[in-house]
Amino acid sequence: MPYTFQTARLTFRQLQPADLEELYAVFNDPEVQTGLLMTNLGLRAENFKDRIKGWSEQNPLFVIAVDSQTGEFVGQ
Repeated sequence: MPYTFQTARLTFRQLQPADLEELYAVFNDPEVQTGLLMTNLGLRAENFKDRIKGWSEQNPLFVIAVDSQTGEFVGQ
């Protein structure tokens, strides 16, 4: 069952198919990779989206943050 948690500024919700491109871009951002202390830095292959989708299906607390007013993707 889909769920959301909302504050005045942010809405946290489950991953939707339309979110994959933006989240994929986040994981390909060198600053994000460094901040996450990822050991295998570099561009992720297109099939990395399948891994993201799998994480969201296996973990009910895997949420996406969007701006509550605009719906614009903010992060994960």
